[in-house]
Amino acid sequence: MNRYKMRAECQVDVGRFLRKVPVLALSAEGSLDMVIDFTSNLTLDEIRKKISKIVDGHVMLETVALYEEYTGFRGTL
Repeated sequence: MNRYKMRAECQVDVGRFLRKVPVLALSAEGSLDMVIDFTSNLTLDEIRKKISKIVDGHVMLETVALYEEYTGFRGTL
């Protein structure tokens, strides 16, 4: 089990994420520019592949990281 953290633009993006990525636990703060903390059995690369297929999921894709390495900054992949 791996713990991750990322940003999402809104609750709709989180809903799209949950339809694509199997998570074991999730907590979210905010309603716009949300911060998501979640656990999954998937690797970071597997999660990125799934997020890359989410419509308007660019903020999640650019910020998802292992919990310990999360900065919240949008980077390039």
